[in-house]
Amino acid sequence: DADGERIPAQNPPLATTAEPGVIGDFATVTVEAADLTVNVNRDFEGGASDPSDYELVAIPGSTGVDVAETVTGDRGTNWRAFLETGGSGGDGSLQSYGDDDFSFRAGRGVWVLAQNGWSFEGTVPAVSAADGTPSVPLQDGWNAISNPLQEDLVWADVRDASGLSGALFRWTEEGGFSDPVDTLRSAQESGEAYYTLNNEGADSLELTSSAGSNSTLAANTASKSGSNVSPRTVELSATAGGEGMTSTVTVGMNPSAEEASSYRAPPAHFGGTALRIRDGDPVKSFVRMVAATDAETSRFDLSLQAEPGTSVEISAGDLPKNAGPGFGVVLVDGGDTHDLRDGPATVTVGENSESAGFQVRLGDAEKIAQQTAPDETRLKANYPNPFSEQTTIEYDVAEQSKVNIRVYNVLGQQVATLARGTKQAGTHQVDWSGQSLSSGKYFVRLEAGGTTDTKQITIVR
Repeated sequence: DADGERIPAQNPPLATTAEPGVIGDFATVTVEAADLTVNVNRDFEGGASDPSDYELVAIPGSTGVDVAETVTGDRGTNWRAFLETGGSGGDGSLQSYGDDDFSFRAGRGVWVLAQNGWSFEGTVPAVSAADGTPSVPLQDGWNAISNPLQEDLVWADVRDASGLSGALFRWTEEGGFSDPVDTLRSAQESGEAYYTLNNEGADSLELTSSAGSNSTLAANTASKSGSNVSPRTVELSATAGGEGMTSTVTVGMNPSAEEASSYRAPPAHFGGTALRIRDGDPVKSFVRMVAATDAETSRFDLSLQAEPGTSVEISAGDLPKNAGPGFGVVLVDGGDTHDLRDGPATVTVGENSESAGFQVRLGDAEKIAQQTAPDETRLKANYPNPFSEQTTIEYDVAEQSKVNIRVYNVLGQQVATLARGTKQAGTHQVDWSGQSLSSGKYFVRLEAGGTTDTKQITIVR
């Protein structure tokens, strides 16, 4: 770990990357004379065996409780903790406990992973809004925040009073960020913390209190949060058919540039964009939302984690109702592109690796085609080849063209038509069984945009 201690492999996983940073003291808040009784805890049902088991936690009130007082065992071996330091470029960065020790403070969220759970029971000075609006400082970029008051707050009120425009994201029990939420709930009951983006250079988070009633909360939320503007989301599924394991991730883009910053994703320090296909892993869903700004497309960099050599099918769920005509979902794997509206694409983890990276692009299909168009129109080698039951034939189209794909026998006789019609620029695929044909050699011929390409295939019965 950061102190040079040796950590056995069976112990809790470390963070993916921890960049050093400096977290300043939180601003002075208004404090009541009375103390606040606190009893918050968090169990790690997964046994703290995976990075996605990290929890984002907080202690209510005005407290200087050292993080080490809320966990048991040795740091690095039995527990780890991190602070969000904001980072640059919107990706956030982490400071590890041990590089510099740190405490829970009013309004601060902390990442914790602990084999024996996390808990705090005791009394702390209560933070009150009675004598003015309490506040906690913000850093540029991403902030892990909490609500130290004893009442829930409408995020739209807090956001507007603080000069922010970003949404509020909650870390879920499944190990990923939720869709934007409307309420900054008190840490007194749940010990929860949240993420929000400060791109406006705001100095502090103003803990503005609404009237406090549920009806007022709902009314303010509906009118100010922008939650009535729904993002366009698509659920992607990764499936290893032979092993029956599935993992999902939801990607999306906001249809309104005015509300774009409300849907920018928090950094994926402990999951977020990973699709995991491993024996014994539970099915996990991660939400990844980003800002569309004025762009007509959005790009998502994803990671497939599986055993070396595993081939996994990536498929897209139903298109969002507010997607509109011409909405595309395209997977880019190296130099290959696959339109997931036409069916699943296959991503393979290398024989000497445990992960494979790929992209998914959402938005205007024509724009995506221009961005990802192959350099030339060509027919790729089919796989598997030879085949007995079914083979997949992929082909690149450099620009929108009328496409014909036919199969011929060794005598030059046409025996099948696999594709016919206009295709957008990009990589396409077609499955073929050749059920009516006997064993032997055949030729697949592509004609598109003045280009002709032929590949030999073999059927083995």
